[in-house]
Amino acid sequence: MDNQTQNNFQVILITWKRKELLRKCLKSLQEAGIDFKTQLILVINGRDSEAVDMLESEYPDLGYEQINRASPAEARNHALSQSSSPWIFFIDDDSWVDNDYFTKASKVMNSLSEVAAFGGPDLTPVDSNLFQSAIGKTLTSPMATASTRYRHRDSKKINSEPVECNEKKLILCNLWINSNVLKKHDLNFPSELGRNEENVLLHQLEKLGQKLYYVEDLAVYHQRSHEFSNVFRKAWLSGFYRMKSFLVEPSSIELIFFIPALFVLYLFSIFLCICPLYLIPVGLYLILVGFFSIRTGSISRPKELGLIIILHIVINIGYGLGSLSGLIKKDAY
Repeated sequence: MDNQTQNNFQVILITWKRKELLRKCLKSLQEAGIDFKTQLILVINGRDSEAVDMLESEYPDLGYEQINRASPAEARNHALSQSSSPWIFFIDDDSWVDNDYFTKASKVMNSLSEVAAFGGPDLTPVDSNLFQSAIGKTLTSPMATASTRYRHRDSKKINSEPVECNEKKLILCNLWINSNVLKKHDLNFPSELGRNEENVLLHQLEKLGQKLYYVEDLAVYHQRSHEFSNVFRKAWLSGFYRMKSFLVEPSSIELIFFIPALFVLYLFSIFLCICPLYLIPVGLYLILVGFFSIRTGSISRPKELGLIIILHIVINIGYGLGSLSGLIKKDAY
């Protein structure tokens, strides 16, 4: 990167108790040309002695700040207040970039200098195990992630041209935001949300007539979960905070996000009805899960296909239960 490009953006990285993944993320940023002294704003969101020891030992010249434990949105807003660049790149501590990532991003910044935000997908790392690979493929299924599946899509025909989009195509671990636009409209991440905070912010920008763009070949790699319980937890939190985001921004309500909750209610109601015909929706659901699992997986890999089928069900039920909880509970836990 040339000096002009380096002065045009800063990277915001929030971390907490993921030392090894943080190390991998930092290594990728450094190899991609980020100047840690001027371009990186690193915030440790809570007490984390392991991360501090690693940073002091391996990156003694890297500046960082450790704050009292706060919501991820609050931590990002705090980091935003430290920034002085026109563009901000948000990446999660469990994600990393290729060496040419910022070369690609600089071209997009130059061509879309007046837009509010842009970003690309998060891909499953090539060295992932069978379970993680199955998660990555499941996340691209319409049956699992509906209209947000493009956030994880690894297309066979990569398109390098920016395409106008809405918040459902953008993801926080690979998100570029124009800080001048945020300042102009006095916007930041809604601090009351523990997840999905970027969806509200991006929707608010859309309401103001600001443009968002999706760039398919501007991808990061995102560590996938290692076990079903983590997949369920993430789906539950996504459902919970999607409902909470509707309270923050009612104009973002869409019926599609309520379907998993309605399906879970239907499953509960089965115990009250013994009529065989009442089970027809279950059969149709399993047929659709099988169909989309085969589309995203492969019959030639039966173990992975089996995992994809189960993961569809775990994600759907987890999201549905989380959505129901979000409608009746104040806090996630």
